[in-house]
Amino acid sequence: HLGLTTQYLTECCQSGAITCLVCISSVKRHEQIWNCDKCYAIFHLPCIKQWVLEGVAQTTLLSDEHFPRRDIPWYCPKCRNEYPRSKCPEDYFCFCGKVRDPVTDPWNLPHSCGETCNRFLQNPSCGHKCLLLCHPGPCPPCPQTVKVGCFCCKKAPTPRRCGSAGWSCGEVCNKLLSCKTHRCTRTCHSGDCADCIETSKKHCVCGKSLRMQPCAEPVWRCTDVCDKLLPCGYHHCDKVCHKTADCGECPRAGMRSCPCGKQKLQGLKCTEDVMVCEDTCGKDLNCYGNHKCSRKCHFGECGSCPLMAQKLCRCGKREKEVACQKECRKQCTIATDCHHPTRLPHTCHFGDCPRCKQVCKLKLQCGHICPAVCHDKVILKNEVSIKAAAPWEQPQLEYAIKQLPCPPCLVLMPAICRGEHETSNFPCHELRDYSCGRLCGRNLLCGNHTCALQCHIVEGDQDGENAGSNCGICEEPCNKPRPPGCEHECVSPCHPKDCPPCRKRLRMRCHCGMVLLKHLCCDWADQKDSEKERMQSCGNHCPKILPKCGHPCKMQCHPGECTAADKCSKKVTQ
Repeated sequence: HLGLTTQYLTECCQSGAITCLVCISSVKRHEQIWNCDKCYAIFHLPCIKQWVLEGVAQTTLLSDEHFPRRDIPWYCPKCRNEYPRSKCPEDYFCFCGKVRDPVTDPWNLPHSCGETCNRFLQNPSCGHKCLLLCHPGPCPPCPQTVKVGCFCCKKAPTPRRCGSAGWSCGEVCNKLLSCKTHRCTRTCHSGDCADCIETSKKHCVCGKSLRMQPCAEPVWRCTDVCDKLLPCGYHHCDKVCHKTADCGECPRAGMRSCPCGKQKLQGLKCTEDVMVCEDTCGKDLNCYGNHKCSRKCHFGECGSCPLMAQKLCRCGKREKEVACQKECRKQCTIATDCHHPTRLPHTCHFGDCPRCKQVCKLKLQCGHICPAVCHDKVILKNEVSIKAAAPWEQPQLEYAIKQLPCPPCLVLMPAICRGEHETSNFPCHELRDYSCGRLCGRNLLCGNHTCALQCHIVEGDQDGENAGSNCGICEEPCNKPRPPGCEHECVSPCHPKDCPPCRKRLRMRCHCGMVLLKHLCCDWADQKDSEKERMQSCGNHCPKILPKCGHPCKMQCHPGECTAADKCSKKVTQ
């Protein structure tokens, strides 16, 4: 793409077909220009100056009221690439930026200085410089040859073009992943390895719970309370699972309320005996708000109400004068208010019946039975609390009874990965189509390689081994061994059957060296030595001189020394 862009701009400059997008007129050979660093569009220098000044001025009027010292940027008219105000074009330079006001030369490209570009190459940034003459558009990929190893550094460095130096050896990467335990199973690749997909048993950060955790996510938190001893030495941390160093100071330290809440007392490293005030407790007793505690401020429960009262029991079966908190000991017969037909047995009581503790057992959408405790009526605290009217009064919270939906199903269900490599267990509500991250591994049509795509659903496959219609396509060259005697590479791409016969011509001199012979490689390679000697003969008389008698050899073109000297029939004068 870079080469095509440069070629297009060069041809436009030579033909005068470049149009300035500001004034919508053609750019002449002798006119001063400016070109964008990103999209390489070419504009008249006066046009781009006017564009910058008008755009900055308009933006300044709109922003000076709120940002009086703001450095207003400007943008390329074509690609909207942002430039600072300090880079407003002022002078006319050649394409490579070395020569100011380049002289128009009929032998050079318009607006080019005619010298070597010498800009540092950027795709990629390799440190080499462009060797082309000053030109428009991007510099081409670096053509220099360098020795580089493959991405995983297993293979020895080989000479390659610097612009496309990165290459894959096709073997498993095997680099140590970020978990420092497992290794990468992908084919030799560029960039960083993906996160580890293996799982192992990991403790939570507080160390109480253990579960299977992906290596890429080794830190997890359970739902248990930390319960570690705080620095005060008296209380324990009530935060949910966290690191030991994060427990912090005791929340009961410093200023806090006494048990009855009427006074603020200093509680730093204090025992409970010094945290009470001298006022009356005043909390509601267990007679459901009929009477209040008359004891002085104290820790712990207020105890039972000591007063007597004429009461009708909760179930309505008995009325008599009893201790205020005393209840009927018969079994409660109030009808259930949830989906269960009966309540768990409990004695007669004041107030509402206790929350149902039976297993829900409703059928979920997935078909499993809900194992949670009955959640038809759950007491929830409202987000907004009613603040206390006075400092000594305890704040009152608002509560609401709501019916909660069944929690997500946690029954473990087996699921086969997309490529059918393995089976993993997922909670039922997380059951989904997933990729195990391994290579597909199906046999490609070439019969020599396997699909290197990540685990995916294979379309059009029936036997579970061969590649489907959406698997990768083999782009490797043929690497099958050549027939004995053939040193040429197979011209066909990777294929399943035997290589086609080599049709390249072998150029060789005949035995006598007078004729240049050309034989097909496939006709020559499999022949025996005796047949090769025959094929290398041109069929003409041997032009060599016999060493003993000095006469020409009368044999046909043959290998080795002439042996017809003893049989020479040439008459000589004695």
